[in-house]
Amino acid sequence: MNTTISAERWTSLRERFLREPFPPRMGELACALASARSFSDHPEHREVVKMFLDESAHYAEWLTPEATPNLQAELDELQRLLARWRENWQAIWDDPVERASVAAQAGEWSQKMLERSGLLDYDDWRTVFRRAPAPTVTVGEAVEAM
Repeated sequence: MNTTISAERWTSLRERFLREPFPPRMGELACALASARSFSDHPEHREVVKMFLDESAHYAEWLTPEATPNLQAELDELQRLLARWRENWQAIWDDPVERASVAAQAGEWSQKMLERSGLLDYDDWRTVFRRAPAPTVTVGEAVEAM
């Protein structure tokens, strides 16, 4: 499986990523980190996990300019951590204890970024993702009208 992403593909991904509202982009970062954690449980997934970590690093970089100062500091910290992991990737992956530690940390960062995204605070996700307009009638009102 080829998990290498070309410069053209990163550019295309960046353009698409930046068109989305900020909360879903933070959700994408959280998802990439969660995927890295999830796939870390199997020794044959080394390149897939590395790809999710690379993706996470790009997302963090692309999010930083629009983030609040506190979130910028967290994203910078995450980028430094991801850079250390990528520099030592082979050694980390070959050591089951180190791999489990990275997986746990990726999971913690995923949860932190999801919480910072604001997505957990939305009552109607369609408005976040620019989908169909929110209904003007609540479910309860619709049931009562029946």
